[in-house]
Amino acid sequence: PDVFRGEGLGVVLAACAQLGAANLLRAISQPVGPKASIAEEWQAMACRLPAKLPKEERDSLRAAISLTDRSGYFELSRCPINAEIEQRMEQISSLVSGEEYARSFNPGLYSCARCGHALYAHTSKFTGPCLWPSFRAPLEVSSLHTIAVAQGAYNHYSCSVVELYCAGCSLFLGHAFEDGATTGDTHPDARWRHCVLSLSLQFAWDVV
Repeated sequence: PDVFRGEGLGVVLAACAQLGAANLLRAISQPVGPKASIAEEWQAMACRLPAKLPKEERDSLRAAISLTDRSGYFELSRCPINAEIEQRMEQISSLVSGEEYARSFNPGLYSCARCGHALYAHTSKFTGPCLWPSFRAPLEVSSLHTIAVAQGAYNHYSCSVVELYCAGCSLFLGHAFEDGATTGDTHPDARWRHCVLSLSLQFAWDVV
């Protein structure tokens, strides 16, 4: 394809540093509209990944934090969050949970892992471009506490961005981006993409 020729190749190589293989292939396969440049398409699909940790630090974190004991993870959380703590929570969530909820579409309810406050229904999930699970909207407006981020201040996103916290206990959950309609959500109500850390969530199956 033309994306691999001339300047397009440089765009692809730069994006590889941020995208996993699956997201890379998906981004390449997405048609670019007549008014969108290749660079704009990559910007829309790119997702910043957690910084890698050395093996000794990974082993130490696994020994201290687990799916059954997340207290060390919870203690890190702040409201409002700062970049250093956010990255640390991303690293721990990815390491401990494997971001398992990103691949799960089982019927049920996602609640706050710390206080049990109901946050998201499985029906609002969709496959987004991120490592973390993507949701269209919260269960209720009252489910979340949000803080608006200044435009362009978060990873140079040009869309609106808000920080997400549990309304019950203020546990940091992730961010919401107003780009859902262009990053994988095909629902008629597509607008926001809630990118949430799996370790901040607890899933309960629907009882049939």
